[in-house]
Order: sequence, then structure tokens, then C-alpha cells
Amino acid sequence: MSALTSIAGQLERCYTVSSDYTGCVTFPVDSEEGFYSVTATLTASTYTLQAAPQGAQSGDSCGNFTLNHQGVRGAGGTDCW
Repeated sequence: MSALTSIAGQLERCYTVSSDYTGCVTFPVDSEEGFYSVTATLTASTYTLQAAPQGAQSGDSCGNFTLNHQGVRGAGGTDCW
């Protein structure tokens, strides 16, 4: 979750300068602990980030986490955010 919010912040700062989300961050990005791999779907005016569990975290019941440009959060399980 912290990786998604951190990357979203980077994307928003970049968008403020360039009015475009594309080219702001190179994906995939691993979370700081390496438990998630973050990928993105980017357009000039929208983004959706997805964090997929990997390694020791791969069996997590929450599955993939998502966050988009509107701040909408999603997860594979309930009560995960």
C-alpha cells in the first residue's frame, strides 16, 4: 500500500509539471521490502497502479492492490486497505 501511494505521489508531482502521466515513472517497480511488484496502465490524463504480491507475500489473501488517479483503491480480498 505504501508503494502505491508513494508512486501515486510521484505521478501527481510529474503531472503538475508536464500535464502528462506517461514517462513519469519506469515500471515495474518493486516495493521497498520486495514483497510486491507494481505495474501501471498510464495515459496522458489517467493511471491505474497494480501491486501484485511476490515471493513470501505471494500467498496473501488480499491478492493484488490497485490505486487509480481518482484515489479509488481496490484489492482482491475484503478489508485489505
